[in-house]
Amino acid sequence: MNKIARSVLTVLSFALSITTQGQSNAGKFSLGISPATSFTYTGINSYLLVDASLGKHDLYAGPKVVLSDSYLPYKAIMGYDIGYNFFVLTNGRLSALVNLDYQISYYDPYNPNKVDLPGKKNTINELFFSLAVNYRLSKKSRFSIWLSLGTGAFLEKYYDVVALDKNINTGLSQMARVGIRYNIFRK
Repeated sequence: MNKIARSVLTVLSFALSITTQGQSNAGKFSLGISPATSFTYTGINSYLLVDASLGKHDLYAGPKVVLSDSYLPYKAIMGYDIGYNFFVLTNGRLSALVNLDYQISYYDPYNPNKVDLPGKKNTINELFFSLAVNYRLSKKSRFSIWLSLGTGAFLEKYYDVVALDKNINTGLSQMARVGIRYNIFRK
């Protein structure tokens, strides 16, 4: 995991520990897993997210795979996704959330002349603020469906094989993501 991802995970862990202090023990802890898919600057992505919730707070992390060829002519390698959800409103089986999401994707540089590039990777960092809804299928069901729509920014660093230099590209991006959550454990 790179420095940025570790820093974001540390900040999210610290924020969760601060915001959950002073809550009564009535807050429930749960652990879940969510296969999900999204559309962002990097294209169509697939995720397998593991999350831990305590009261109104939820942290998640997992691997990311870019499924589309929107980033031609590069090849996708694994990426990571880390995020934080805050449950703003819960009414029965329906919940409204705000979300902060960080993603990083790694790519091999375009290298048609097979120049020796040990350890050189192109990266795209994405940070999103989203609004989300979560719908539990029944009161006792372990399954829920969620949808997240948001906006954010990206920072792309890519290696120019001809100039042998790193270039940077920034911009705004949107995210639409849908997933199914399975509640593994609840206490």
